[in-house]
Amino acid sequence: MLWHAPETVLGMSEEFASFISGWCGCHYCHDAVSKNLEKCDCGEQRDPYIDVEFPAEIFDSIFIPLHQKESNRQLSAIKSNNRKNRIADNGGSFTKEEIAIILQIQERRCYYCGDLLITPEGKNRFHVDHFVPLLDGGRNDIFNLVLACPECNLKKGGQDGGTFTRSVSRKLDIEMREQLKAMRRNLRLHKKKLERTL
Repeated sequence: MLWHAPETVLGMSEEFASFISGWCGCHYCHDAVSKNLEKCDCGEQRDPYIDVEFPAEIFDSIFIPLHQKESNRQLSAIKSNNRKNRIADNGGSFTKEEIAIILQIQERRCYYCGDLLITPEGKNRFHVDHFVPLLDGGRNDIFNLVLACPECNLKKGGQDGGTFTRSVSRKLDIEMREQLKAMRRNLRLHKKKLERTL
């Protein structure tokens, strides 16, 4: 089986590099690939990749699962890097103390659905959510942050907080809707007071 392996280990997991050095050989001379994944000494490599081959019988059982895992890891790293860049571009910062105050104002409940954000054992189970998404220019500061349960934060994704709030509210009973409405009002008032002190 022929595959183009990157020339260096940079950006590649150790597990994937081990696969290449353990299972693969040079496509041209069939010598084993060196541990540091340098080009083969045979001199046949023409492009910035090492052309390697490995036994066809391991394609489905070993290569495909490992390649999928590596692709997902690299995609996750790219997304994480893009997010860090958006945070830097949009500006803002916050402290643990500010998050603790928001948690208290939100009555330890998810901003969107009202689920408790603290487990019975006293552990935090919340995500810090950007109400206006970073993709839409939302800042990474206390004025744009709310605390959400992991389920709501993941469902919300890149949606605007107002839109997501309305969609979740329709599914809540009247009592919870009223409780959350009061909590959100208190949070807005707190943030307005903060703005006046700046």
